[in-house]
Amino acid sequence: MANGSKTETSPVKGHRLLPILAVLLLCTPGGTASLTAQQSTGVPVISGFIQAGASTDLVAESYGWLPTMPAAGAGTSFHLRQARLYLQGSFDSGPGYVIKTNLVGGFALLNAYVRWQSPAGFELRAGKVLKPFSRERLHPAHRLLTLNRSLSSLRTVKALGYGDYDTGVMVIATPGPVLQAGLFNGSAEAARERGDADSGKNLVARIALPLGDILSVTGLEIAGNVSLLHLGPPLPSAGRENLAWGLDAAGRVAGARIEVEMLCAENWSLFDASSGRSPRTWTAIVTGALPLLRRAGTVPGELALRIERFDPSDAIEQDEMYLVTPNLNLTLTPTSRLQAGLQYEIPNAPDTENALSLALLWQVDFFPQP
Repeated sequence: MANGSKTETSPVKGHRLLPILAVLLLCTPGGTASLTAQQSTGVPVISGFIQAGASTDLVAESYGWLPTMPAAGAGTSFHLRQARLYLQGSFDSGPGYVIKTNLVGGFALLNAYVRWQSPAGFELRAGKVLKPFSRERLHPAHRLLTLNRSLSSLRTVKALGYGDYDTGVMVIATPGPVLQAGLFNGSAEAARERGDADSGKNLVARIALPLGDILSVTGLEIAGNVSLLHLGPPLPSAGRENLAWGLDAAGRVAGARIEVEMLCAENWSLFDASSGRSPRTWTAIVTGALPLLRRAGTVPGELALRIERFDPSDAIEQDEMYLVTPNLNLTLTPTSRLQAGLQYEIPNAPDTENALSLALLWQVDFFPQP
């Protein structure tokens, strides 16, 4: 189902991908060798997943979520959500590399970077990486608790460039508090909209504190992140209105996984020349997953629920969206997962109705997952 965001792809015909896939597959004998064993011999590790499913359109009130009756002309459609191919490895104890691609709709290069890891717990990455901003955005696509990402993740973190894939350098420091900081080229679209030629870069930083042992909450982690789109002199058109920040936490309570996140971002795409400022976008998200069917002989599963309050602009009254997204996740096999629930198509304007659908998604992993 459409998510309202554009993905830059390079048109590559299917028959040209076959030789590439064949070479990659031949590089991984058996497809199940461990990462350590293959890296020691210089053989790359291949992994990936395919997501396919079906959806049926439903009716929803503006910014509502409860369907009332089948929509006019509603029907069931089948779709291929994602087909991703990952390649990673290193040679002996030297630098490593990671390449991640999506083959749906053409050929999209998501990640492509080299990395160097030190015994002291530092890692340096250079190339195209995912900026360390927003807990939900950092979740891998094949490990999401819900069928799709939140409106904030797609319309703010990704679309405005605060936390998308970008080219630059990033440092990761562990153990203990996990610090991630990087300097990136920044959003080209943001640069054009703001009149920013090449004078500024995007600085992104995130720090996560493991507090589970201190507060006796299993897996408790509290984190904060910030993304500054422009590091150069103030721009005449928009000043320094280019900041996004967020706080989030995750842990387990009574066996259930709980995640909470709050984000605030200056929306440069809605810059108002009369007031000389950009409105702010505010988001609050609570996501929980309750284990189900854990008895012997049954299929492991969990019931997930995401509650989101999304305010696209604090300068517009009554444009807030309250979205409740239930989801059932069933692990069929160690490499196969079935998801069922509600999903939204992102509205293009504040007064546009959300397109709501009931969807079923089947995911199959091939080869070891990173």
